[in-house]
Amino acid sequence: IASAVMSRLLPRGHDYLTQLEHTNPQSTPDTTRMPRDPRVFISHSSADRELAAALIDLLRDALSLRPEEIRSTSVDGYRLPCGADTNAQLRVEIDRSETFIALLTPGSIHSTYVIFELGARWGRGAHWSLLIARGLIPSQLDEPLRSHNVLSATTESQLDQFVEELSQKLAKPLTTRAAWGAKASCVTALAAPP
Repeated sequence: IASAVMSRLLPRGHDYLTQLEHTNPQSTPDTTRMPRDPRVFISHSSADRELAAALIDLLRDALSLRPEEIRSTSVDGYRLPCGADTNAQLRVEIDRSETFIALLTPGSIHSTYVIFELGARWGRGAHWSLLIARGLIPSQLDEPLRSHNVLSATTESQLDQFVEELSQKLAKPLTTRAAWGAKASCVTALAAPP
């Protein structure tokens, strides 16, 4: 198909393609750029929206992440694009994100979408981080989740470990803890059992 299309291009079309190949991507208009997949996908129940938003604030301050590098479907500013086919977009982003963070709470482990998202990521065998919160304990997890180590979002030392590991995984230098320590405290407070 590509060769048939190329053979039917007029010289002006060939010139345009050559120009596109040699154009500096930094100067390309936004309308011709393909959107980037988010680097971080946060799977959570919509009932845990406030906790997910606090986690995003922590990650942005600690790792200097831009909003477009994070997907959190029920947090404003991090939702799916307008008009996107939700299921298709989720499949692509779960597959392509560099890391997948699962906020596991008593509510999220019963969410159909969270279960499907976890299954998709598990099936891919790609990097994920499992954070428990809101009173959920590891023994309440079913297999295959139970055989994976989880960290608690209610404990600052474990949250620090989570952020440090994410920094290494994404090759993003960690800012000073003074810049994000208050955000970590906010996450632990929101992650506490109700």
